[in-house]
Amino acid sequence: MKGHIEAWREVVLGYQNLLLAMRPIFPYLWVMKTTIELPDELFQRVKVMSAERGTTLKEIMVQALQLWFRTPEKDEEKERQATVKRLLKAMRASNSEPMRPLKREEIYER
Repeated sequence: MKGHIEAWREVVLGYQNLLLAMRPIFPYLWVMKTTIELPDELFQRVKVMSAERGTTLKEIMVQALQLWFRTPEKDEEKERQATVKRLLKAMRASNSEPMRPLKREEIYER
């Protein structure tokens, strides 16, 4: 005979499988709903933007939050700029002469 823990484990796994099977039918089971307060002016601007793009307020907010989390933090940005600066310095040839405008004859030597 199975112990109580094993029996509950089977119940939980069965419930999880049932939920996964129902996901295409009830997708709202996996969405967090919340209420936020926006200043009136911001709300109006977002509503106009969503109407112009033919999308919903929800989709605009989701895109804005995804963009927020993709934006590098200040320390990461400073580190990236320092790396670019080092790479550009390393790419400069130390034995080259300063550039000067070339004359036509110098370009098309025959």
